[in-house]
Amino acid sequence: MKNGMTYLFILLFSLVSATSYAQTTRETKKMYKNENKHNAVVDKQVQKKASKEARKDAKRLAKQGYMVPVGKIPMEKQLERAWRMQYELTPEHTPKYLLGQANSVAGNQNAAKM
Repeated sequence: MKNGMTYLFILLFSLVSATSYAQTTRETKKMYKNENKHNAVVDKQVQKKASKEARKDAKRLAKQGYMVPVGKIPMEKQLERAWRMQYELTPEHTPKYLLGQANSVAGNQNAAKM
């Protein structure tokens, strides 16, 4: 009797784990599909031309020595995104993001960049 109950328990456990695995893979596929859609939208936004003011600001910042790491969004697009995020509000009409500015002082240029 104990042997039969053990087999029954193992059978039920394997069935439950198999169905939960199938649900997990479906959810993962949906997640990847949504992520790919989001990446496509971001790619289209990056390819659009930045506003004139953003291009001027990016040029000024580049002259000051600011650089964009290889493979990152261009500085013009980063500025537009930051400006857009600055004015976003929550449903309660409070700012969605906080704006912060900072200055760094260091003994050399590399330490200041960090």
